[in-house]
Amino acid sequence: AMTFTAGGVFDVNAVGNVTIDSTSGTLNIGAGADAQNINIGTGAAARLVTIGNNTTTTGIQITSGTDDITLTSSDAIILDAAGVLELNSSAGVIGIGNDAVAQNINIGTGTASRVVTIGNNNTTTGLQLISGTGGIALNSADAVSVTAVGAVDIDTAGVVSINSTAGVLNIGNDADAFGINVGTGA
Repeated sequence: AMTFTAGGVFDVNAVGNVTIDSTSGTLNIGAGADAQNINIGTGAAARLVTIGNNTTTTGIQITSGTDDITLTSSDAIILDAAGVLELNSSAGVIGIGNDAVAQNINIGTGTASRVVTIGNNNTTTGLQLISGTGGIALNSADAVSVTAVGAVDIDTAGVVSINSTAGVLNIGNDADAFGINVGTGA
């Protein structure tokens, strides 16, 4: 074994490549129990910092204690996986677009045929659609179905229009013997 110990700064600087390898052991940087920061690629130079590779079972693990993990970029951040991509929190809210920046949020807008699912019907799960003056638009190239075990209530301060450009308007045309009330309010 070889051990290098310096009473002051220990600097390795080369005009060419600097390579640190081990043929049969782990490469450790900052493995001692000393509370000092570790900087990689923090110099004020334009450079590409690469960590890891995609050879067979290569993996990358990032673990943090009580401090956050923060990813910040002055350009795009792209997460792309060939397998499942999960975003979960075991003890907090999951926020998407929850800062005060007026940029659109797209979910499932790519030109691929896919099913976009939001929410579930387990116990007290709820789903809220809230809009400002921009309104809420539901558009479909095929049918739109609204099914509920409880009541469906449509209440607005404006006009309610129910129209069909190419089909019959049906109200109460199923085989359920319930009354139809029109204008029966007080």
